[in-house]
Amino acid sequence: MQCGTIMRTVHARILIPPGIGDSYWVLTKLGAFIKREGLDKPELTILSYPCPLGSHLRSVPYLQLFDFFTLGDPVSVPNDPALQDIYDEAYLKGGRSIFPNVQGFDYFMAYNGRINSGGYIEEDDLRCDWYPPMNCDMGFNANGYIRQYGRYAVFFWPFYGTYESHVKDFPIEKIAESLNRFLDKTLLIPIFVGADWDIGLNAPVQDLMRLVPGAIDLIGKTSLVESFGLLRGAEMTTGYHAGLTNMAAVFGTKTCLLWDDRYPRSTAFACCPPRTRGTNYRPLFTKELTVDQYVNALMGLFMRREVQSE
Repeated sequence: MQCGTIMRTVHARILIPPGIGDSYWVLTKLGAFIKREGLDKPELTILSYPCPLGSHLRSVPYLQLFDFFTLGDPVSVPNDPALQDIYDEAYLKGGRSIFPNVQGFDYFMAYNGRINSGGYIEEDDLRCDWYPPMNCDMGFNANGYIRQYGRYAVFFWPFYGTYESHVKDFPIEKIAESLNRFLDKTLLIPIFVGADWDIGLNAPVQDLMRLVPGAIDLIGKTSLVESFGLLRGAEMTTGYHAGLTNMAAVFGTKTCLLWDDRYPRSTAFACCPPRTRGTNYRPLFTKELTVDQYVNALMGLFMRREVQSE
């Protein structure tokens, strides 16, 4: 490099998928990508068809917790149907994860395809920072919830959309029996969480809560930061795999999630940091799952002492 040479950085506009988990996987790579490409603080925009209930913006409160990028204006743009082949590769296949020049943006980044096809996002030339720093005092919120509720478990059960196949394999009655047996053994307080739109979309969860004595309904009643604190203070998180529950595992909470068989089984492990796999995080698969197996998995994880945490 010649003396006096000025290193210039480039301002980039980057499209990302809409979910919290989807965003998390991008953010684990974004710092290394910024460094490799010589980018200034990039601008992130969510790529998603608009949802009348606002679920396409569900990751916005999460993205607002970081300082090494900004959010675009508008914060979300709809998919271009003409680019369906790119989206299929990004979300379903083990091909590219970074696409240049998509819909007038510099890049589209999505690691869903690699994970959903059985791969691991750490297996490329971009270093993963599995714990990008957030502007969020989860410890403070967690301590507040512990003072309020004592020893508790957090449950997340969205019985619609993707998860309809899960509940066919392992119905609500079996979920309730499993949770009650676990709660009877541990004496934890059951707390149910969810987003605002779950109140209207997720009527079956009300049936589940009626089957769980002492259930506390916080669905739609906590901000994302409050939900993160609630997860951090829990002694166990269980339910279906989703961005929210995946983050419980990232935070070091003991987390047991149910998956169906639409993806390779490695997908259930690749969604979380390597240090969580087999320590504080365990997946179960709904196909032919029994109540005994679920309860035993919950208790085995609950009793485990050697758990990594951040």
